Amino acid sequence: MIIKKPYAFLIKHFRIIHLILSVCILYLVTKTHSIFTFFNDYVKNGYYTFTNNLQTSYINLYMFLSIIFIITLSAFIYLLMRWKKKSRILYISICLFYFSLFIGLLIYFNVFNTILNTTFDIRTVRAYRDIITILYIPQYLFLGFSVIRAIGFDIKKFDFGKDLKELDIKDEDREEIEVTFGQDNYKLKRSFRRIFSEIKYYAIENKFFFAVICGTILLVISFIFYRSLSVVNKRYKETEFFNVNGIVFKVNNSFITDTDYRGNTILENKKYIVVSLTMENTNPGRTSITTDSFRLFIGDNFYNPIFSKNEYFKDLGEGYGKNTILQPAEEHVYIMVFEIPKEEETSKVLFRMIDNVSLFKGELSAKYKEVSLNLQNYFDNETTKEFNIKDGISLEESTLNKSEIVINSYDINDLFTENYQYCISEKCYDGTKQIKAEALGKDIRTILKLNLDLELDNSLYINRFITNNTNFVSMFGEILYTINGEKKTYKMNVKNLDIETKNVYLEVPNEIKNATEIKLKLTIRNKEYIIKLR
Repeated sequence: MIIKKPYAFLIKHFRIIHLILSVCILYLVTKTHSIFTFFNDYVKNGYYTFTNNLQTSYINLYMFLSIIFIITLSAFIYLLMRWKKKSRILYISICLFYFSLFIGLLIYFNVFNTILNTTFDIRTVRAYRDIITILYIPQYLFLGFSVIRAIGFDIKKFDFGKDLKELDIKDEDREEIEVTFGQDNYKLKRSFRRIFSEIKYYAIENKFFFAVICGTILLVISFIFYRSLSVVNKRYKETEFFNVNGIVFKVNNSFITDTDYRGNTILENKKYIVVSLTMENTNPGRTSITTDSFRLFIGDNFYNPIFSKNEYFKDLGEGYGKNTILQPAEEHVYIMVFEIPKEEETSKVLFRMIDNVSLFKGELSAKYKEVSLNLQNYFDNETTKEFNIKDGISLEESTLNKSEIVINSYDINDLFTENYQYCISEKCYDGTKQIKAEALGKDIRTILKLNLDLELDNSLYINRFITNNTNFVSMFGEILYTINGEKKTYKMNVKNLDIETKNVYLEVPNEIKNATEIKLKLTIRNKEYIIKLR
C-alpha cells in the first residue's frame, strides 16, 4: 500500500482549509451566542419561555461534528507547522479550547434537560451564563486568526504570500511511503510485528497528533453513549422530575394491592397498581392532559388507567379523571389506578407517558418518557395490633399517616340524649336529641355509644370524606363480640346525627348487652387496630 505525506496538500490548500475552519468556527459562534442569550435573558427576566425539545433547540449534533472537524484540521495544520518549524501555538490553543467546548456543550445539554424538569434559582442561572461567556468570547479571536489566514493577510507582515512561500513545498513533502504485507503465511506474524513497531515509533514522534485523534474518538463515543442513556433513552426513577409538553411530572411512589381502603378484596382475579403522580403546569395557559398519554408496561403487556376504581383508593390520594385540566402554575397530586390480572408478574413495571408523536414514511412513531416503578407491596406487612380504652393509638403505619385516635369510653343503652346548640338569625338556643334504635328493630337492637378523640393528618385527600368522628368509624370500623363462647362480627349501622359531637352512636344487636367480650376493630387497608371495650 502506498501512502503520500499530506504536507504538500496542506500547504497548497492552506487558505481553503482555513476558510473551511472559519465557517465551522462562525457556526459555533452563532450557536453559543444563542445559548449565552438564553441564560442572559433568564437572569434579566427571572424566567424562560418553554419550548418542546429545549435542549436540541440550542445544542445539536452538527455543533459536535463541527468541533470534531475543527480539532482534526487544527491537528493536521499543527503537524505541518511542526514539520516546517513554524509557530504552532495557535493550533494547539484551538485544539485545547474546542476540546473544552465539546465537554461544555455536553454539560449544557444536560442543563437544558434539567431546566425542563425543575426551577433554577437566579444565582445558579447566573453561574451558567458566566461559564458559557467564557466558552463564547474566545471564539471571536480564533475566528479572526482563521479569517486572516483564509484571505492571505498577515497582520504583522502585510504579506501572507511571503509567509506561505516560506512553508516551501519540497520533494520530501510528496514522498511516498510503501507498506508491504507478505503473502506467505509464515511471514504474516513477522509483518504484523514490524507494522506495529513502525506505528509505535510514528506515534511516539507525533504524540500530540495521536492524542488529539484518540481524544476526539473518545469524545464522540462518550457523547453517543451519554445521549443514548441520559437523554434519548433515559429511564427515570421515582421522585425524579421529567417534562412532557410543559407539564413537569414526578412519580412520588407506587403501590400494589388487591384490597380497598377498608381491607376488602375488590375482585378475586384482579390486583391493582396505584401510581402517585405530581403534576405542575409550566405553560402560560391552561393545559389538558388526555388519559391516552399514560400506559403501564409489564413485559410485553400494557394496561390503560381505569377510573371506575378510584373510589376504592381514596386513602392513597385523589383519583385522576379523564381530560384533567391544569391552570398556569398549578401543581396537583393525583393517583392513577391500573387493573391487572392476579397472576401477572410485577418484578419489573414501567410507567410510560407519550412525549411526542411524529410521522415518518407514512407511519406514526411515538417517543416516551419512562419511569421504573419501585412498588410498595400492600400484600405484605399486614399487621394487627391490640389496644385498651384510653390508649393513644398512632395510625402512622397505615395510609392515614400522622393520624391519631383515642377511645375514651363506651356505653350501651336503648336510649341516649345528646345536648347541643343551634342558632337562628344570630341567636343561639339549647337543644336535645334522642338517639335510639329504629322502630323496626326496637326489640332486637340497642345503641352502643363511643366517646373518642380523633386527629387526622391534614395532608390527606380522604379528609374530604371524614368531617366528623361518625364518618371515620363508619368508614373503617366494625364490632367484634363474644357471647356464649361464640365469636361474632357485626358490620355496624352508624347513626348519623346532624349535630356536632365527639360521640359516635352505633345500632347493634340487643344480645351484645350480655356479651363477655366487646371489641372495636379499625381496618385501614393492610393494618388492623383492635380496641378492647369489654
